[in-house]
Amino acid sequence: MQKVINIIPSLATGGAEKMALDLANGLKQTDWETVLISLYPRQGNIFEEIVDQQNIKTIFLNKKKGLDIFCFFTMWKTLELIKPTVVHTHLHAYKYALPWLMVHRNVKWFHTVHNIAEAELPKRERRLIEVIYKNGRCVPVAISDYIKHSILKEYGCFPNDIPIIFNGIDIRAFPFKAQPKKQEITFCCVARMNKQKNHKILINAFALAVQNIPNLKLLLIGDGELKDDIESQIKECGIEQNVQLIGVTKNVHEYLRQSDAFVLSSNFEGLPISILEAMATGLPIIATAVGGIPNIVSNLENGILIQKGDINALVGAIIKIATDEKLRLRMAEASVNKAKLYDICNMVNEYKELYSR
Repeated sequence: MQKVINIIPSLATGGAEKMALDLANGLKQTDWETVLISLYPRQGNIFEEIVDQQNIKTIFLNKKKGLDIFCFFTMWKTLELIKPTVVHTHLHAYKYALPWLMVHRNVKWFHTVHNIAEAELPKRERRLIEVIYKNGRCVPVAISDYIKHSILKEYGCFPNDIPIIFNGIDIRAFPFKAQPKKQEITFCCVARMNKQKNHKILINAFALAVQNIPNLKLLLIGDGELKDDIESQIKECGIEQNVQLIGVTKNVHEYLRQSDAFVLSSNFEGLPISILEAMATGLPIIATAVGGIPNIVSNLENGILIQKGDINALVGAIIKIATDEKLRLRMAEASVNKAKLYDICNMVNEYKELYSR
């Protein structure tokens, strides 16, 4: 029997964490034994509730902030106890398993690159993992064509050495529901509140759109280090009545079903699971054409793509989606059909096949 370990920094809410959680749950439902390892201790997050509900075997290593030397020993003991046949790492968690993996070279090692390669790790770590990739000890997995291109550019790997496995979602958890006609048009954004997601341009663009269409509403789902700045910006723009900060919630699907469109203004991306979930719910997408987003959003088919930083294009897209009901309905149908290609079962099967090679 294959024993697969997925190692992540924590179970904080985010796309990489959600993908690792869903993969572990999908593998658990097959004949593969799977364990999820979180470097950090329990923090009362929603994803921790989910792993308990789904009965996913999860080990918390209680890592301290910063470089924790003791965590290397804890990881070593944990891996020695489990004796995995496959280790799958995510984000910067790989380095705590690195000593054990370099000694146990018979264990297969895969690392999913969730973001553009030049932004995923600090420069020193990128030079280290470049050596690891080039000597064949670890297989980097890209989540989109663009991410594969960034791996080739950053690490100089051979194209055939980098498999692409697109992120997947549980389509059944985000059922499509046709929206009844209503006066208020609601946009939804599900994203961590940090510089990458660029909420600043979204708030400014939405404020300009509200000047033309007062009955617009924006739901912001997520949390992060820029939450206070975002709240202040909303007040400065005078759109407190139009914007609702939801925070972190396990009922994302309910807010998506209340919405008429989804918007994401990121500066860079891998392959956002949040967009896939919005598509499955039947929402038109407004997003920046960065990373793997053009793989899942076709301009004027199931959404509108804009260049990052182009506030005028973002305002125009918001107004166009808000004022054209026929366009929204056509894009909604296209989103649902396209989302079916990214069912979680496809992702799990592709990783199983990769592990077995």
